[in-house]
Amino acid sequence: MEPADQYAQAIAQHPSLQFLGLDQLALTDGLAGLHMLLSSRFYETIYITREVEGDEATYTFTLARVLRNQNAEVPTNTLKSVGSALLECLGLYSNTDMTRRARRSPQLVKMMQSCPLPYSFMGQLTEIDEINGELTRTPILIIPEAEDISAILDWQDENRVVKSESDLFTSLRGDY
Repeated sequence: MEPADQYAQAIAQHPSLQFLGLDQLALTDGLAGLHMLLSSRFYETIYITREVEGDEATYTFTLARVLRNQNAEVPTNTLKSVGSALLECLGLYSNTDMTRRARRSPQLVKMMQSCPLPYSFMGQLTEIDEINGELTRTPILIIPEAEDISAILDWQDENRVVKSESDLFTSLRGDY
């Protein structure tokens, strides 16, 4: 199996995304053109987006970061860590912040480093619940062939953000 196929399968079969019925072939096509150069950076930015209309909600999945598993343990910049903590206190989130949060988990770092494939992925699942007027943003961490998916799901739950429609500031805020 080609790496793009393996990555697409890991994304489509992620427990938090299975209900979306993501097209594995389309994901493979989107990932096949991905060329990652050797680098000391932990991640590269990509955008692959899929939207699904449900009966009561609209779901948007955005694949936003390719993570270099071998660079997962590289220490983060102290100033950036302080900025990340400030954003967390203010309730503001970004893909970059979620990537840093994943790196702060020794268990997730170990899982990335033991992954047989060179890359993992960070994305976001946004749910707009029209009935209840809620916006839910969940970070999605995909570590192919991870042995302990429950640790990933727990981390995602800990970092999920639910805001009501009345929170105008959050509703107008960009993707994280």
